[in-house]
Amino acid sequence: MEYNVVYVIQSGPKNSRLLLQDSNQNYYSVKVPNGSLNIGDMCSNDDLCIEDASPNWVSRYERQTAYPRKKMMEHLIHYKQCILHDNENGNGIKHVFTDPRKNLIGGKGFDDELTGCIRKLNANGTLRNDFTHMTSSQAFTINFFTPLIAEKKLSMLGPFCHDAEFPFCAYEYVKDPAEETQFDFYVSGQNGIRTVSVEVKYSEDRFGDAIDDDNHLEKYSKIYGPLMSQTASVPENQYEFFENYQLWRNILYATKNPGQHVCFLFPAFRKDLKGRVDYILTKCKEEIKPFIHVIYADCVVEELIALEGRLGDYYTEFKRKYLDIEG
Repeated sequence: MEYNVVYVIQSGPKNSRLLLQDSNQNYYSVKVPNGSLNIGDMCSNDDLCIEDASPNWVSRYERQTAYPRKKMMEHLIHYKQCILHDNENGNGIKHVFTDPRKNLIGGKGFDDELTGCIRKLNANGTLRNDFTHMTSSQAFTINFFTPLIAEKKLSMLGPFCHDAEFPFCAYEYVKDPAEETQFDFYVSGQNGIRTVSVEVKYSEDRFGDAIDDDNHLEKYSKIYGPLMSQTASVPENQYEFFENYQLWRNILYATKNPGQHVCFLFPAFRKDLKGRVDYILTKCKEEIKPFIHVIYADCVVEELIALEGRLGDYYTEFKRKYLDIEG
């Protein structure tokens, strides 16, 4: 029997519990080492201990994945096979390339910048194993931001981001090694006071949570708890914090100094993610909210398409690849 990985139920320090679905739409679960299976992968019960899935896990998955994932997958496979004419399937999976460079938007004027970017990520060990997947948020991030950096157009993100004021840009950036949050994209001024930290989502079903083990409880006591008292407008206990772990970890960086902005960027069809951010914002202090931004990639892309030259051509293709999905 083969199963499709559809959801990450829990993610621990070493292992993750995943939700699986068979061809009859029945749900199961499995515990595996982190990184050994990703959403969209297929697996079998030959060498895995497949278990029945808790109804609570299934309900949570169906509630949090209220976006057109099936249409998105169909669209990406069509783009790969019919637009790129690529029928080679990495790991035997239709939406996976055999080479990470194939997941870059090529032939639109930014090939050198894009390939140089993944070469650098590969050299420093931050190029993710699933970069070859068309659903990869890291590939989405690289394809979205690299031309903006090259053309000094980061100001298209919003009035809080001016290129001349932010000479430092980085992908997969860890601002505080002791705390360990890794931002998908990060820019800062010369003195490091004014910053923009970006969390990007494309195909992930949710923002990450965390288990309340000893390691996480210790970090909450030493790091997150004191910061939460500066950020949250209502009491937020540690267990509720772990339920929205990734969101809060990002948002807390909007509290360190004035001028430190945190952005959540995703396609407009991911209104489920927007709803989650909006919910957390209701729990934030008013003085923090102006430094937290939700950016629909579609809005930025439409403005870029209107520009003349290679930016317009490039983002027309970006839209065709990532955003032209019927809900």
